[in-house]
Amino acid sequence: MTISSRDRWLGGAGLLLLGGLLMGAAAIVRWLPCLDSKQDALCVSRQSRTFDYIAPFAPHQSLPAASVLAGLGLLLIAASGLMLIGRRRIKPWLSRLTLVIMMTKPLILGLWTLVSPVTGGMPGSASAWLVAEIVIDLGVAAVLLITPNDLLDDYRRLLLYAVPIWLVGWVGGVLDKLFWSLLNESAEVPPGSGLIPPLIIIGCAIGIAVVTRNAQNAGLPA
Repeated sequence: MTISSRDRWLGGAGLLLLGGLLMGAAAIVRWLPCLDSKQDALCVSRQSRTFDYIAPFAPHQSLPAASVLAGLGLLLIAASGLMLIGRRRIKPWLSRLTLVIMMTKPLILGLWTLVSPVTGGMPGSASAWLVAEIVIDLGVAAVLLITPNDLLDDYRRLLLYAVPIWLVGWVGGVLDKLFWSLLNESAEVPPGSGLIPPLIIIGCAIGIAVVTRNAQNAGLPA
């Protein structure tokens, strides 16, 4: 059975939405002890970076439920990149390059997050991985720059998928830190951290679905 371009986009948007929901659930698992009181001893302990669960480095205090939820969410975000196969009039080499660059970071992060409760954290140094992330993010930006934007609906959906790819790593961490630090400047990791990127990812998934639906309603190829 042949899957239409429209169905690929909508399916990818669904996977992206589910990935964002799972990542949001992982953040909620971390901060559940803070619902009663932010002064609770368990809540205070969760404000340490040792409880970071997305591809953490040693020393790492495992939260298996958060690791599994976030890891599966990241893998779903990576899998949602398969919707890019449905893009129209894009040269095959550019289509393959886009697919590889877009899916690499969430795939690696997702796998390491899933196994982190067993391994105790990612190998190597955090600074080396940060450099690798920046290189991948620059690659995503380069793909956006070299992709023809005459097919506006395609380009909008590509951009809406690129945003989550940036957010699942250091960019999302920085934005998250800036926002929650406004509410709690003293905490190493303020309660609520980890919720902003999933919310934006969910918004991007909805945006992809809306663009696809609007293209269909306008009588354009989805």
